[in-house]
Amino acid sequence: MKKLLFSSMLVFCILAAHASSLVSLITTYQADVGALGRLYPNSLSIAYFERFDRLYTDWLKELKKSRLRIA
Repeated sequence: MKKLLFSSMLVFCILAAHASSLVSLITTYQADVGALGRLYPNSLSIAYFERFDRLYTDWLKELKKSRLRIA
C-alpha cells in the first residue's frame, strides 16, 4: 500500500511539474502575440503577416526544443 501511495505521489509531482512548464510557455506565447498585435494593429498589412509568420515559426521551434508532446 505504501509503495502504491508513493508511486502515485511521484507520478502526480512529475505531471504537476510538466504542467507548470506548459503553463509558462502558454503565458509567454500569449504575451508575445498580444505585444505584436499592439505593435502591428493593421492585421491586413504585409508587415503584420511577415512578423506573425516569423513568430509562429519561432514558437514551433521552441515547442520542439521543449520536448513537449503535441497531439
